[in-house]
Amino acid sequence: MFVKNLMAAGKLSAILTSLLLISCETAIDKKFNSKSAYLSTEDNYNSGLHAVTLGGNFLKYKFFSLSKKDKKKQQQAVFYALDNLPEGEIIQWHNDDNNSWGRIKIVSSYPHGSGYCRVIFSQISKKGKIRDFKETACKDVAYDGWLFIKS
Repeated sequence: MFVKNLMAAGKLSAILTSLLLISCETAIDKKFNSKSAYLSTEDNYNSGLHAVTLGGNFLKYKFFSLSKKDKKKQQQAVFYALDNLPEGEIIQWHNDDNNSWGRIKIVSSYPHGSGYCRVIFSQISKKGKIRDFKETACKDVAYDGWLFIKS
């Protein structure tokens, strides 16, 4: 009996460790991606842990989330803006298939360590619902690419 319990505990530990590693990997990947592409245009969710509330919030999120094609367009526009646009200019994208769109504006740039940071405003629209985002991304010689920082 003791051996069975020990084996079950070991399996549970292995599963939990795998889940933690997956969530850490996801968190690391998200540092290199703009949150505007992954968050829903819906920002008004109901609070509570009731199954109906959670189900309703999930449906709202899925209904107002960008499609894979739209996420790719948003990410490409964000990185193009970070790499190429001067402050004040706007880049836009549009998907005629579902009438979703986005625009990105570089608001400011400032030195940071051995690199620099840029503040961007993004606006995305899906199914007539518009949401605004403010993000800061930094580029340094110590790492390749842009790192999005929490502001």
